[in-house]
Amino acid sequence: MKSQPKLVMLPGMDGTGDLFAPFLECIPQIETQIIPLPQTGAQDYDSLAAYVREQLPDDDFYLLAESFSGPIGALLAADGVPGLQGVIFVATFLSIPSPWAVCVGRRLPLQGMMRLPFSSWTQRRLLLGPDVGDDFLQHFTAAVRSIPTATLKARLETLQHLHWRHEPVSSPSIYLQATDDYLVSPGKALEIQQHFPDNRLVRIQGPHFLLQANPAACARTLLDTLSIWESRRRAARS
Repeated sequence: MKSQPKLVMLPGMDGTGDLFAPFLECIPQIETQIIPLPQTGAQDYDSLAAYVREQLPDDDFYLLAESFSGPIGALLAADGVPGLQGVIFVATFLSIPSPWAVCVGRRLPLQGMMRLPFSSWTQRRLLLGPDVGDDFLQHFTAAVRSIPTATLKARLETLQHLHWRHEPVSSPSIYLQATDDYLVSPGKALEIQQHFPDNRLVRIQGPHFLLQANPAACARTLLDTLSIWESRRRAARS
């Protein structure tokens, strides 16, 4: 698959990219580039999309946008960024993901949740799934605690004002929807399909952190999708 375009990956709310590790282990044959989000400065989506755009490869690429980064990927696609061949949306949204989740998050950010009694149970129940190992749970905690409090608050504030106002986008895309997502309302997948007509919806067993909780199933879907898109590209060139 060396001739296949690179997979550029945008992380969720933590912004680090460190939490992609379980998923990356399942796709060793794919060339990847993780673009962490800035941990200081403006956190609105226009600013973040501009920041990411400066780091995109010069050649053709596919874009995976997880959770908080979904609107960044959508903006880049809507702007017709050169080289973008398709978008993989993962447990994400184009408007407020869930009013109650954003409200709770503003009052009790993840860092605060992790200091509560039974925080490990809460993280497994709401975010990572019951089967996540203790090692990854510690890794997850460390990644979240590395986010400056002001940055996390700014990202949550960004979600409060999220409204998609662009025309439908022709880029091919796929939406990986977690079956047990307590942070993103199920209707957000249909919202993306309205604005990305060439979209396929795939429901995968797992919680909101789908790439971490069920990386093998996500990897199979990704590889199948890239194979289809590559076949389209070859047909278009012939």
